Amino acid sequence: MAIRVLEIIFFFYFASHIPITLFIDLQALLPGDVYPQPLVDLLRWYAEEFKDPMMLDHPEWFKSFVFCEALLQMPFFPIAAYAFLKAPAWNVSSSGTCCIQKLERR
Repeated sequence: MAIRVLEIIFFFYFASHIPITLFIDLQALLPGDVYPQPLVDLLRWYAEEFKDPMMLDHPEWFKSFVFCEALLQMPFFPIAAYAFLKAPAWNVSSSGTCCIQKLERR
C-alpha cells in the first residue's frame, strides 16, 4: 500500500510537469506572440514573486537547458506519468534496488 501511494505521488509529479513545461518553461524558447497574454502575465508574476530573473531575461546557456528539457524530458513526462498510474500492470518499481533484484532472479 505504501508503495502505491508513492507511485501516485510520482504520477502527479510527472503529470504536473507537462503543463508547466508547455505553458511556462517553453516561453524562454518560443516567440512571445505564441502564448496568450494570461500565460505571459503568469510567467511575469512568477518571476517577480519568486525572484527568478532568468525566467524573464533568458541567457543563452539557460535556453540550452530549456531546449534539453523540451527535447529530452517533455516526451518522457507522459510516459512516466502513465507508467506510475498503471504501475501494477507495468510492474514499475519505485526503487532501483528492487529493479536489480528482479533482474538477478531471471
